[in-house]
Amino acid sequence: MAQKTTDEIRTLLKEAKLDFDQVENRALNDYLSKILHSCPFTEDVCTTNQCSECSVYEKVIKNK
Repeated sequence: MAQKTTDEIRTLLKEAKLDFDQVENRALNDYLSKILHSCPFTEDVCTTNQCSECSVYEKVIKNK
C-alpha cells in the first residue's frame, strides 16, 4: 500500500468534492480513540495505565 502525502490526500479529497478539514477531523477522532484511553469519569484523556493508579478514580471511590 502506497502512502500518500497530506497534499496528495488534500488534492484527492478536493477532486472528490470533500472538505479536507472535516475529513481530517473525523479521521483523527476515529483514530485517536483507538490509541488514547478516555477517563470513564471525566472523559478526558487518561494519563495512567489503570484506573487504580488514577487520582480521579481514587477520589470517586473514596466519595462513595
